Amino acid sequence: MVVRFLFFFFLSLTGLTSLYAQVAPADTLASYERVGQGKVSMIVPSAVEEFMNNMKSSTYTPTGFRVQLTSESGQGSQARANEVKARFMSNYKDVNSYLVWEAPNFKIRVGDYRTKFEAAMFWKQIQAEFPNSYIVEDKINPGGKRR
Repeated sequence: MVVRFLFFFFLSLTGLTSLYAQVAPADTLASYERVGQGKVSMIVPSAVEEFMNNMKSSTYTPTGFRVQLTSESGQGSQARANEVKARFMSNYKDVNSYLVWEAPNFKIRVGDYRTKFEAAMFWKQIQAEFPNSYIVEDKINPGGKRR
């Protein structure tokens, strides 16, 4: 009998504490209303609201993957990198290519892939023509051209 009482007592305590843990003080109440369709109210965690504000801002650029064709340094490195870019663009007009300067190297990166798998599929297509190419994580243009 005592064991049952203690079991239900602790069960009720855990149930009450979980009720108070549902709404954090930093959460906000969002309401959406359409005339003739009703109203929806929900509690939005502050982290979700911050994420949505970042998505709306013009400075947000998602992280994804690109294929790096070359990395050149030294005298004439920019010209050599641009030659590789021109060779790539002549064969793959529908894929964006980028000249990236990361001191002391000029790098050519191509594509705007959201997943590493997408980048790997394209990398397999160009590997024979660009044998030293490899996949890198980078900021991408979500609407960028990719094949």
